[in-house]
Amino acid sequence: MSGRRTAAATIAATIIAVPAGVSSAGTAEGKLSAGTAPPAASQNARVRVMAPRTLPAAQALATVPGRNGRIAYEGYPGKTPEIYTIRPDGSERRRLTNNHPAYDSQPAWSPTGKRIAFFHYEEGDDDSEIYTIGRHGGGIKQLTHDGGPNFRPAWSPSGNRIAYIGDDGNDFEMYTVRRDGSDRQKLTHNARIDFAPSWSPSGNRIAYSGDDGNDFEIYTVRRDGSDRKQITNNTTDDVEPFYSPTGKRIAYEGYDRGDGSDGEIYTIRRDGTHQMQLTNNAIADSGPSWSPNGMRIAFTGSRGADEEIFTIRRDGSDRKQITHNKINDRYPDWGVRISGA
Repeated sequence: MSGRRTAAATIAATIIAVPAGVSSAGTAEGKLSAGTAPPAASQNARVRVMAPRTLPAAQALATVPGRNGRIAYEGYPGKTPEIYTIRPDGSERRRLTNNHPAYDSQPAWSPTGKRIAFFHYEEGDDDSEIYTIGRHGGGIKQLTHDGGPNFRPAWSPSGNRIAYIGDDGNDFEMYTVRRDGSDRQKLTHNARIDFAPSWSPSGNRIAYSGDDGNDFEIYTVRRDGSDRKQITNNTTDDVEPFYSPTGKRIAYEGYDRGDGSDGEIYTIRRDGTHQMQLTNNAIADSGPSWSPNGMRIAFTGSRGADEEIFTIRRDGSDRKQITHNKINDRYPDWGVRISGA
C-alpha cells in the first residue's frame, strides 16, 4: 500500500540489509572509534538502505522521568551517520563516534544518562549489532553477537535490560538482553514484522509497531511478551511509539492522509482513547521522543533538502528548531540531566 511505502521512505537508516558486521568475538572495546570534535558538514547525504522487508520508520525508546538533559541523535558529517548529542537549546553539539565508512545510528540513552546504546553496521557485511558508548564518547562495548541484523535499541527504565529488534529468519521480532549482552529473550512470535520498542516508565509494558496485515499499528505487551493489546486502529500506518514520563500517554508518528504520504506527530492515551494531533505540516514529521520532564517532545522534521531536530510543547505549540545543518539530523532521544553535568 502507498502508506507503507511512504512511511518506509522516511527512515532511510532503520534497517540495513547487512551481512556480518563487526567482530563477534568478545566486546568491541577499541575496535570502534569515538570522537568529540564535530567536523564541518560537507555533504547533504542520506544513507541508502536496502531493507530485507519493507517497513516504516522506527524511532522508539524509553522515557525516564527527570530533569531535561542532552538530546542524542544521528548526524551526517559525510556520507555515513555518526552519533551526536546536543543541548535542548541547540548549543554544545558533541560528536561521540567516528567510524566512517561504517554506520552508527539510532541512539538510545540509558536511564542514568551515562551511556548510549546504538546500532553499528559496516558496509559490505551481513549484520548490524548493538553497542553502547559512554556519554562523552569512550568505553565502546558490543552487546549482541548473533550475526543477524539487530537494530533499534531501547533501554529499560531500570537499566538492567535493552530491548531491540532482530531477524529470526522469517521476519523481524522483538528481543531483550541484559545490559552486558547476556540472557537473550525473544518477546514477540508473529508471522509479521514487529519493530520500534519503547518501555513504559514502570518497565512493566513495552509499546511497539506491528504489522496487522494491512498497515502498521501501535501495540503494547508485558515485558515478558504476554498480554498483547492493540492501541491504534487506523487505515494508514501508526509507528514509532514513545511513552510519556508518566506512562499515561504514548507519542507516535501517524499518517493522516488518505494515501499515507504525510507523517505527523500524535499522542494517545495508553488505552487507545483521546488521540491528539500535535503537528500539521505538508512535509513529514517523525520520530517523537518525550522530554524527561514531560513538557516537550523532540522529533525529526523534514525541511526541504534535509532533516533537522525540532521540539514542541506537549500540546503541539511553540515549535523550535534545535539543529541547523545542511545535512540530515534525525532519530532524537532525550536523556536525563546528570547532576553537575
